[in-house]
Amino acid sequence: MLTQPSYTLSNRLNIIIKWAFFAMVAVYLIDCFTPLRLHYDSVRYYAIKDCIEFGCPPDSAAANDYFPYGYTILLLMLSKLGILKSFSIVLINSAFLLSSLYFLYKVFEGTIPKYLFFFVVMINWLFVKFVTHPLSEMQYLFFYFASVLYYYRFMQQKKIGFLLLSLFLAWLAFMTRTVGVTLVGALAVGLLWEYRLQQIAFFKKNKFLVIGILAVI
Repeated sequence: MLTQPSYTLSNRLNIIIKWAFFAMVAVYLIDCFTPLRLHYDSVRYYAIKDCIEFGCPPDSAAANDYFPYGYTILLLMLSKLGILKSFSIVLINSAFLLSSLYFLYKVFEGTIPKYLFFFVVMINWLFVKFVTHPLSEMQYLFFYFASVLYYYRFMQQKKIGFLLLSLFLAWLAFMTRTVGVTLVGALAVGLLWEYRLQQIAFFKKNKFLVIGILAVI
């Protein structure tokens, strides 16, 4: 667990914030029953989905769109199931958001009040917007913070399974949004730094071998 100062709230204030959080969850659930909202990028995702599902000319904008396919695959799955509607999209985005906040909270567990953290994020207009639109941000946050959590678990317990899962989730984040490549880079740098002493010792012991391999490359 991270060694940071913890912050506590009075019981009464904590109860108020807890109910405020549940009220925000109810607002998000009510949004599931509102009409589908489209953003310019939403239209592009739908066009790519239709291109994959029904076909399109190879020179069309959808066929040459540079958006990664991570979120498009989700839309395609919902379409195949016959539930590509506002209700499903908002519900899934809400689940992505709450799961993402939970993953991040678990990394900083004990250092921030849980319900206050959730509530402050959920009242932010940007998150309300991204949840209610067919956009990839919430899916990206889900994979991003899941990757961070399992990398944190690996750093705590040194279990290779956690590291492999973290790297797989980082790849899914990258497939959802190309900016996810920064997460892959951050994990790589973190590993290099964590095992820097072992690398230095290996280089000193096998310096001629390492130099030889680098020369061949």
